[in-house]
Amino acid sequence: MLAAAIEELERLCAFSSFYTGPSARQRLELIQNLGFGSDEMKRRLHLVQTRFGAPSS
Repeated sequence: MLAAAIEELERLCAFSSFYTGPSARQRLELIQNLGFGSDEMKRRLHLVQTRFGAPSS
C-alpha cells in the first residue's frame, strides 16, 4: 500500500521526473527499495540518476 501511495504521489507531482529534478530522487529510491515499483518508476529513477550524475543501479 505504501509503495502504491508514493507512486501515485510521484505521478501527481509531475508528468515526468525530467521536470521535478533531483527532488524526486528520494521518493523514487524508496519505491524501488520497497520492491513494488512499476516500470514507469524505474524509468523515472534512471532518468533522475542519469541527468544529475548519480550512479544508476
